[in-house]
Amino acid sequence: MNHLDELKEKITVEGFAIVDRIFTDSEIDSLLQVISQVDKPNPNLRKTVNLFAIRQFFKEVPKSIEIVFNDRLQSLISELLGDEYFVVKSLYFDKPQGSNWFVSYHQDLTISVDKKIDIAGFTAWTVKQNQFSVQPPVEILQDNFTIRIHLDDTDEFNGALKVIPKSHHQGIYNPESMNLRTENEEICRLKKGGIMLMKPLLLHSSSKTTNNHQRRVIHIEFSRSPLPNSLNWSEFMIFQAPARSAELDKLPKEAKEQHFVFPNRYSWKEFKTLSALIGDSRNIHLNYLDGLIEIMTTSAAHEIIVHLLSMLLGIYFAEKDIDFMPTGSATLESEAKGASVEPDLSFCFGNKVGDRDLAIEVIFTSGNIAKLERYRRFHTKEVWFWEDGKFLLYRLRDNGYEAIAQSECLPNLDLELLARCLLMAEPKSALKAFRQAL
Repeated sequence: MNHLDELKEKITVEGFAIVDRIFTDSEIDSLLQVISQVDKPNPNLRKTVNLFAIRQFFKEVPKSIEIVFNDRLQSLISELLGDEYFVVKSLYFDKPQGSNWFVSYHQDLTISVDKKIDIAGFTAWTVKQNQFSVQPPVEILQDNFTIRIHLDDTDEFNGALKVIPKSHHQGIYNPESMNLRTENEEICRLKKGGIMLMKPLLLHSSSKTTNNHQRRVIHIEFSRSPLPNSLNWSEFMIFQAPARSAELDKLPKEAKEQHFVFPNRYSWKEFKTLSALIGDSRNIHLNYLDGLIEIMTTSAAHEIIVHLLSMLLGIYFAEKDIDFMPTGSATLESEAKGASVEPDLSFCFGNKVGDRDLAIEVIFTSGNIAKLERYRRFHTKEVWFWEDGKFLLYRLRDNGYEAIAQSECLPNLDLELLARCLLMAEPKSALKAFRQAL
């Protein structure tokens, strides 16, 4: 039995597992740095002498997302649990050195949702600071899982979790009926940078801090269960690992990028606030459509393809005497249109800048045709997606975008030649080969 099989079995049988060294010291330092920048009072931030907590952590600290979902964590989730899960809750809490509160044995029986409605099987509703919690049917709790990222060494002296292995098999359980003298209690000691995976129905508790050491944890809950009727998760974030293709093996091995989607819940004002928090980061693309926010981090491989494509098209325009204005990745956005989009490349043909004639996106994660609606609202005539070594082209018609085989903006461009040159090992050779072929 290999290590992954052992972890799967432990989570299934025992209800939890510990994995060391998912995060490096440098990554932990980066997380603590972005957390330290959160100081604006709001309902999701709670700071007292005994506790510092941030609800909806990824919304409040968006710069943490690409650090948290590093390659090691994404690979572990995919290999242990599959690719169907999404984030439904994120919390950060800091148990300071002098904190002496404890948490008695309990199960995590509630989920966070966007509203209160009468649905069979959903009970024990609570509302705190406009945050709605409810106990869902037990099947949802049995299928969910939690990851706790430890930002400090944690043991029994600074509030490490204590668990009752296998207790999640009992369903919803009253801990007051538990006899600790007969139960097999286990202390979950973790090193800084390690994670704990656990099932929500696992009985767990934590003790007082007695050694004057902090215990800082990022708590993330995952589900793959759709909610009924019009009930929605209060948080909903899709994270997706980079695409894999044999054709792209020649690109840098360290080149990775990530794609996160926060669907259908955010106002334009919240989007602009998030945009301001992220700032002018060149490796983060932020898009918006009718309340849906999409965040994409770019990689070295992505930048290589974008810049090489820009140079190849520049050669083509010069050789074919085509007048153009390169508008690059300039953001198209409008509150009235309910949309904001950042192409990787864009062009206006002729000598004036107006509605984009051509927008291009280079995709390594999960580009999809739904992105076209953003471009439609800005009357972009033609959109290209480069994905897995090939171009997909779409032309704006009266009733939306239509897939086309050949560009109507550049009808004489050999797209197969362009695609081949993009994947050549040396950019200089690609430019020479493309120019010679013209």
